[in-house]
Amino acid sequence: MLIQAANNHRSTVLALDIPSGVDVATGTVYDSAIRAAATLMLALPKHGLSNKTANWYVGDLYRADLGVPTELYVSHQMDLRVDPIFAKDDILRLR
Repeated sequence: MLIQAANNHRSTVLALDIPSGVDVATGTVYDSAIRAAATLMLALPKHGLSNKTANWYVGDLYRADLGVPTELYVSHQMDLRVDPIFAKDDILRLR
């Protein structure tokens, strides 16, 4: 009900990290999902937000640095490869 009210309102809707109702891993859009004009994705990429089905709900896509040390991502527990994506700016427009 609140998602429908937000989608029907004349104000611009922005999503923080992911739009409600969009699966972050697959991009599947559920029956009730926010239609954002723009989404600010935090830290690590959410691959589902690049799914063509989700594009209309994600809007313009940005990625923001939260200041998480690179060492944490590459630690033995997480074992992730992280490029220096935020070397030039703290917020990047992806599309």
